[in-house]
Amino acid sequence: MRTNAAAVRAAVQAVAKAYEQLVARHYRIHRLHSTLGGILSDWCGLEEDPAFADALQTAGHYMDVYASGADSAVGEDDELLNRLREAAGFCDSVAGLCRRLELKVLKAEQLEDAIAAKRDEKRRVETDSYGLSLRGLRTRLFGAQDAEQKRAALYQLETDISQLEAGLATARRSLDAGSASVDSEMADFQAQRRVDLGRLVALLCEMRAEKLHRACRIWAHSRDTFARV
Repeated sequence: MRTNAAAVRAAVQAVAKAYEQLVARHYRIHRLHSTLGGILSDWCGLEEDPAFADALQTAGHYMDVYASGADSAVGEDDELLNRLREAAGFCDSVAGLCRRLELKVLKAEQLEDAIAAKRDEKRRVETDSYGLSLRGLRTRLFGAQDAEQKRAALYQLETDISQLEAGLATARRSLDAGSASVDSEMADFQAQRRVDLGRLVALLCEMRAEKLHRACRIWAHSRDTFARV
């Protein structure tokens, strides 16, 4: 699931980066039209031929019309880019959820290992078979512990095991709850990936197509105007 979320995040980031570059490029084109419109307007004021001056003024007007949409276009694009970044952020939340679940699994495994170690130690105390352990060396040097010491050691080990088992039960309940939460988050993630992201990318394409269509109309009028010059 983490791999899936990472792959979707990478794809969303790639789309956002490409779109951001496209937005920056188109903004520069808008600014260029603004400059060109100013040049044509200034030229119009210097031209003595009325027909030629009128054509220059009309062409400058079309350049200004195209340039005037720069700020609103950038605002719309920024909103869409923010939505893409939110989608990438949701992928991060899924990855974080997976990490927290892994930590819960690790904690449960550590408790299981600790319980197994304590039970093995209890078995050794019960059978006085310590092997090459420090306690085994102490037994060889100073003799086996008396019955009272043995009972105290066994009682302490049983207490430790009980506490560890209680902790393991709590950890497993937390793990079960975390797994259910992951399942719910994953369902939401799949829904967003299949529906929301698809709609968002489609909206990006539609907005780009609309802007390009508008630019083509303006330039068609400009072309006709320049043809009269």
